[in-house]
Amino acid sequence: GTYGNVAGLHLESECTQCDPGYYCATNALQAPTGLCSPGFYCLAGQNVSTPRNPYSSENTTSDVCPPGSYCPLGTVLPIDCPVGTFNPSEGGTSTADCTSCTAGMYCEGLGNINPSGYCTAGYYCTGNASTPTQFTTEAGYFTTTGASALSPCSVGTYQDHTAQSACSTCPAGYYCPTT
Repeated sequence: GTYGNVAGLHLESECTQCDPGYYCATNALQAPTGLCSPGFYCLAGQNVSTPRNPYSSENTTSDVCPPGSYCPLGTVLPIDCPVGTFNPSEGGTSTADCTSCTAGMYCEGLGNINPSGYCTAGYYCTGNASTPTQFTTEAGYFTTTGASALSPCSVGTYQDHTAQSACSTCPAGYYCPTT
């Protein structure tokens, strides 16, 4: 797809390649046909609003928006999903397609296709976490790997430190009557 001032053109080679973010449905147009569709990205020279390149695993010109990103109307290059989110599907059109990281898990960095992993024992993640240590477990509580909430120490146990993955048994001569 190309465009140019048709009245002044003598050769097709004098046409301009279609601009990034736009497509030119035919050659020798006076202006681009329109913006590339949401869910796709377009560099220069596109002739359709929804480019797909099924022949290349490393297409660098245009294609459907890849997982871990989103592409609004007229996108030149995919935009990575923000920290604390992920997108396992292709064709994202806005940040709404980037899902908040699952409770008990974290999504580190930009452009995640899946959560990065489980939250660390002694910490918990309530959702949208960007590190495995979103919140520190308080004294009197414990958390195991992948926790999304605090677990209280049971009757007969205690925990006087923070960031712990288990409770201790009440020592001889003492009692721990509540959670």
